Amino acid sequence: MNFIYTLVFFVLTISNTALLALDLGAQGAIYPIKEKSALALIQERLNQMQAKGEIEAHQQRLKAQALTTIERPKAVAGLSKTKQARTFEKDISVSMPEDIRDHNGKIIHKAGTRVNPLNNKLLATKKVLIFLDGDDKEQVEWALKEHQKRRGLVKLVLVNGKPLELMRTFDTPFYFDQTGRLTKYFGFQQIPAMVYQKGDKLMVAEVKL
Repeated sequence: MNFIYTLVFFVLTISNTALLALDLGAQGAIYPIKEKSALALIQERLNQMQAKGEIEAHQQRLKAQALTTIERPKAVAGLSKTKQARTFEKDISVSMPEDIRDHNGKIIHKAGTRVNPLNNKLLATKKVLIFLDGDDKEQVEWALKEHQKRRGLVKLVLVNGKPLELMRTFDTPFYFDQTGRLTKYFGFQQIPAMVYQKGDKLMVAEVKL
């Protein structure tokens, strides 16, 4: 009896498979695919833009924007001209993530130890960073005097203004605190500001002119 059931099941399975494989033919009118590929549409659009001079115009706009950004980077937000001078210490100590060893394998600093790089005489520096607004004539004149007085040990860092124009005018290097990373790190809120080393400490001074 089981053999008969198995035979019937096998015949039905074969029959259904055959039916599924039948070519039922076309059920209506057949039309060729006429839609253009996305790549072809993009190429066609580019050709149209090139013919109209739109691509060149767009390139010129991008070039102008780039030159504008270079000549006048985006100003650092949140700063004001110093009204009340103040000086504070910036702690630049770092915590050792793991044991630090010398060339002989001897542990110099254990993991978790806080180390102040300024305690190392080899890292000591007399250089000063001055942050200023390049559009403020008074700040520029003061910064240039400090640069000359300290015999080039000063780096002038703009938080606003045109660094290249100032470089051409005064024949002195001017830098720019792009995105305000240094401003945020040192934590000053007024300008002009000076950052300098005093012994094993890093000092930040907001200067009132």
